[in-house]
Amino acid sequence: MTAGVSVAELIKIMNNLFIGRMCSAVAITLVMYDWILVFPREYATIYQSRWSLPKLLLLYVRLLFPHLSYAHPKPRYGSSPLLL
Repeated sequence: MTAGVSVAELIKIMNNLFIGRMCSAVAITLVMYDWILVFPREYATIYQSRWSLPKLLLLYVRLLFPHLSYAHPKPRYGSSPLLL
């Protein structure tokens, strides 16, 4: 194998990547489900109110921050250089 990596290690790496991607998909699905359930109440209480600092912070956290965190993920390094 290249660079001393065995087939078993490659299979383990691919399995870990698959599990990580599935966990991310579950997390995104749960967040979207929560947003769908809470949106009517949030619209009535937050979006209809006047502008204030708490409203701006909530809009930042609820609307802008998730897109920024998914658009530029930071790499995570494990013990192996192949684990990104």
